[in-house]
Amino acid sequence: MRSLGALSLLLCWAACHPAPRTGAVVGAQTLHGTVRLADGTQHGKLAIAWLTAEEGARWDHHDVHAQDVVELIHRFTVEGPLELGVAPRPYVISAPRDARPIAVLDPGAGFFPALFGQGGYLGLAAAGGTEITVRFVPRHPGRACEGPRLQAIFVDDPEVRGQLGNDPHRRFCAHLPRGYAESTKRYPVVLVLPGFGSGDMAYFGGKRALDAAADTIADQTGRELILVGVDTATKTGSTYLVDSPLTGRFDHFLAGPALAAIDAALRTLPGRQGHALLGHSTGGFNAVSYGLRHPTLFGVIGASSPDGLDLERWLFDEHHHARPLILAWTRLEAQIGWPGQMLSYAADWSPLAGERIEWPFDLRTGAPTRAWSRWRAASPAVLVEAAETTAAFTDRIFISVGEADEFGLLPPARAFADQLSARGMNPAFSTTAGGHFEKAGDRMAAGLRYIAMRLDAAR
Repeated sequence: MRSLGALSLLLCWAACHPAPRTGAVVGAQTLHGTVRLADGTQHGKLAIAWLTAEEGARWDHHDVHAQDVVELIHRFTVEGPLELGVAPRPYVISAPRDARPIAVLDPGAGFFPALFGQGGYLGLAAAGGTEITVRFVPRHPGRACEGPRLQAIFVDDPEVRGQLGNDPHRRFCAHLPRGYAESTKRYPVVLVLPGFGSGDMAYFGGKRALDAAADTIADQTGRELILVGVDTATKTGSTYLVDSPLTGRFDHFLAGPALAAIDAALRTLPGRQGHALLGHSTGGFNAVSYGLRHPTLFGVIGASSPDGLDLERWLFDEHHHARPLILAWTRLEAQIGWPGQMLSYAADWSPLAGERIEWPFDLRTGAPTRAWSRWRAASPAVLVEAAETTAAFTDRIFISVGEADEFGLLPPARAFADQLSARGMNPAFSTTAGGHFEKAGDRMAAGLRYIAMRLDAAR
């Protein structure tokens, strides 16, 4: 990772699994310290963990690695709700001698935004110290969909509110081909689905910009595309584009009012051969899952480092118990509350009455529960078994994953690609060097090129 701002993407880790952790912390001791709020008083849940000296140095220099925060998931303890003010509050944790304690105060739906540099209450002790001062950092405003080749499309649909009250006013940002304004041609359109908790501008501008990649592809191949960024952020974190009483009817929304509004506002080519899906991480999972569920609407699918395409292989070990990180992450989210990766899955796949959810495994033992069958039904490895997908997506699915993906996403992606191959669907499966975020822009650009060569050409 290169910046704290990019850390919002790390929420996709919730269901990822590095090598199982075993044993106690080497050199652990009991650390006594204090935590206080820099100004005023705030009521909320207080989560405290620690960073090693090396991890803390990276944090200081805004060079946080994916694995750093993966490690934090195992270390956090949660208290409260409680009241934190300028008066020091004692805490006790077990940590190595050179550890630097870190604290997040969550007054409500603020834990992950604070931890991932998106605004909130966060504090890190100085090197060699145990005193934590928590400070409030305001959230940076989202980028506007403005520019000579950008066009905002707004779609209102009360059905995406759900019981949790998502914003029904949804914005889509379209990036138009060069010469679009002067031409009368129609163009294929690619819906770009963002990572966890992200919006429609996630891949326009910045290091992973797809707008520049689309221009390069057009120059090299003559294939021009309209890109449409999709906002999938919800109260729980992200929608997985299903119809849920808690998080709203997003499956119906995207396939119906949203796609109709995009086609009406832009000169798009009609039919599935004029429409494709592309995404990274959670967006990659959504591209595959949604495409498989709507083979009459979309003709090509592209995914970079998607959440576990074989959910069973991703979430459970060989003994069919939740993997250590999965269990630690889910327990943390169960204590903290929305938003959260596993909470978003549960809100979409196993909701209960009264704004409650059901976990797919027991939070004490990790053993599967009755809800697992509902999660399994949402797995692309199950969805692809529908007969109509074989013909619809033969030679039409691109998947690429980093060889050192910190979240264990390579094995389930490879297994899914093997499953497609066994069905004669000939997917394009590849790996790149690096982890989840290294080379992500390259993978997305490769996926876009794959899509461009298989959709109908502009005419």
